[in-house]
Amino acid sequence: MPFLIFIVVFALIIGLRLWMYFGYQNDLTIHFNPHTKLFKNRLSLDQVNILTRYSRYYRHLPERLKAYYEDRMLSFIGDKEFITKGDLALTEDKQLLVADSAVKLTFGLRMYRFEQFEKIIFFKGEFYSDFSHSLNKGETNPAGAIVFSWKDLEESDLKEADGINLGLHEFAHALMVQNLGPQGYDDEYFLDKIVGFEDFYNNYEMLADVREHHLFREYAFKNKMEFFAICCEQFFEVPDKMKAGLPRLYELLCSMLNQDPLTILSPEIGNRRTE
Repeated sequence: MPFLIFIVVFALIIGLRLWMYFGYQNDLTIHFNPHTKLFKNRLSLDQVNILTRYSRYYRHLPERLKAYYEDRMLSFIGDKEFITKGDLALTEDKQLLVADSAVKLTFGLRMYRFEQFEKIIFFKGEFYSDFSHSLNKGETNPAGAIVFSWKDLEESDLKEADGINLGLHEFAHALMVQNLGPQGYDDEYFLDKIVGFEDFYNNYEMLADVREHHLFREYAFKNKMEFFAICCEQFFEVPDKMKAGLPRLYELLCSMLNQDPLTILSPEIGNRRTE
């Protein structure tokens, strides 16, 4: 009898995994994760209201994907130490906005907690960095901290289609740092795709084509890290423009991040075109 119960339970688990795999093939996230939890933590109603206000990506997710998204956000928040500087209060919206950027960027990947970066630090506005010796709106420190100007982080999230997003920018840096560094936090899927991105970046003609389209601000061409960070901003903020103007680069980002924002954002983008 115990053996029969074991067989039944095992069959149910296998059936559930297969349903999850084939059922999600046409969804935004297609990366099958065998470690996906059966029971997921969900945001509170107040948290959902905050996230809905700021995150276009979350607003348009199907309900079944929102469950995965919220669970990842709460896991991310639970892993981090959040610190505010000066008289800036630590509030729930700060934690949620940062988690939204991190989870959105990595929603097609297995690794989403950014384990190398244990601290998230907020300043009220621009801050002077002892690490880079410059005045910054955001900074990714390989020693284990990601730093934000709260004013600029919030503003960039509220302006959802201007091609600029501070949260995505810094977590794109963190994703590269974590995968290219020696700490061992790499995502094998993403790491395999970096080669194609580096080939694109090192191709003079392809890079010149990107510059000629004037979709990216000039800062993107400072180095490979900034180019990738601004690619990610454009990919999520204006995917329709990026795909239309730079289809090869757009498909490369779809492959690297294992997702296509247009599959979920296209109804809102269609409405924007008709306004």
